[in-house]
Amino acid sequence: MLLFVKPLQPLRLSSVQVAHVTMNLVNVNREKTELNEKCVALEQKQAETVIATTAPAEPTVSSAEADALREELAAVKSEHTEKETALAELQAAMDMKLQETPQFKAMKDMMAKKNSQIKTMREALAGYGWTEPEDP
Repeated sequence: MLLFVKPLQPLRLSSVQVAHVTMNLVNVNREKTELNEKCVALEQKQAETVIATTAPAEPTVSSAEADALREELAAVKSEHTEKETALAELQAAMDMKLQETPQFKAMKDMMAKKNSQIKTMREALAGYGWTEPEDP
């Protein structure tokens, strides 16, 4: 039994919605990149501080400065984690909006019907002695 399905209509989100979500994603990605760069710089400063404090030569950073760098690094890492969480939430919201569209639901129903038809056809072929080929 073949099913004829109407072609899917294009997704209709308002340009304001698309622009808003796109802008949010771009801003979060930009902030994430900036925070990654800050983390790398602070980790390098911390490594230099550790080397300087363990070396018997002239210390270049005081322990107060090292503590301040550690605190700043922890704050930046915390902010970075928050931004990653916000990005994940925005992506999940976009996925939910997509899954709620009639086009997506129609495609999902169509795929379920086709999978059911394939399963039925395989069972019928198996009744005639057909074996499914092995994947390479």
